[in-house]
Amino acid sequence: MALNIGFKHVSAFVAVARSESFSRAAETLNLSQPTLTTTIQHLEASLGLLLFDRTTRRVALTVEGERFLPIAEKLIGDFEIAVVDLRETAKGKRGRVRIAALPGFAARVMPTVVKDFSARHPNVAVQLRDGNDLSIIRHVKSGDVDFGIGSTLFEDGELSCQELTRDPLGLVCRAGDSLGRSYKPIKWQDIADQPFIGFSADTGIRKAIDTLENLPANVVSPLYEASSTITMEALLEAGLGVTAMFRLGAPRGRSRKLTFRPLIEPASERSIATIRLAERSLSPVAAAMHDCLIEHLAKRTDGFHLDRGDITS
Repeated sequence: MALNIGFKHVSAFVAVARSESFSRAAETLNLSQPTLTTTIQHLEASLGLLLFDRTTRRVALTVEGERFLPIAEKLIGDFEIAVVDLRETAKGKRGRVRIAALPGFAARVMPTVVKDFSARHPNVAVQLRDGNDLSIIRHVKSGDVDFGIGSTLFEDGELSCQELTRDPLGLVCRAGDSLGRSYKPIKWQDIADQPFIGFSADTGIRKAIDTLENLPANVVSPLYEASSTITMEALLEAGLGVTAMFRLGAPRGRSRKLTFRPLIEPASERSIATIRLAERSLSPVAAAMHDCLIEHLAKRTDGFHLDRGDITS
């Protein structure tokens, strides 16, 4: 048979045990003495034994009461700690934020965002994962992360997306090549005679390219293929060909061996958005991180910025 014992019974027992007086305990708990007495009687009845020896002059714990007191005090202490922890979490002062993002966004945008967020919420842990669009969606749907940051190329009815910025598609090639030295936008037909290195079918880049029309045959059926940007950069630096990448994922130019040039006719871009489950709200700390991210993008002056008037859900 289930015991009809709640937190009020345990807290009443601890208060009486500590004060050794029903009247003082009632005052501490802001209860009437008859109410407190009834609560203790219900507790004892549910347990089937007495916890206090009562006389007109004093209230003392029974042997069973003495055994129960440290357990009850721990229950009260654990409960109070849990309540404080929840309140701190609700205020964004404690907790954990888990984010899955595209590698380029994670590397170029998130370090500053995390730094700003951590200055405001020093006791909140931040976990960053990077991966392609499909892996981000898997993490979001499985609950491994609070939200993702990826493209909207892979639609899913279970997800809710809020645009952050736009990311253009362009040519990546060796900086010393003729195309690399040009400062004008490159037409797709300009690379028809170049060996083209494509990305694998599970990437957002390949999906975006496959939607474009009238592309050169070497782009539609690439001579080489890679699934990661690290491998792609190595192939490009080796002079095996050229490729198309979104600007966020393009090499950052630290070695100055590769360069990014806009591609036109046709031009293409993707929407970069926060991605979360449509029917699940963000935790207070995750919502604070989301707000910090939007605030940061609104201040940027480069291509990866967000006008507050452009925020859409």
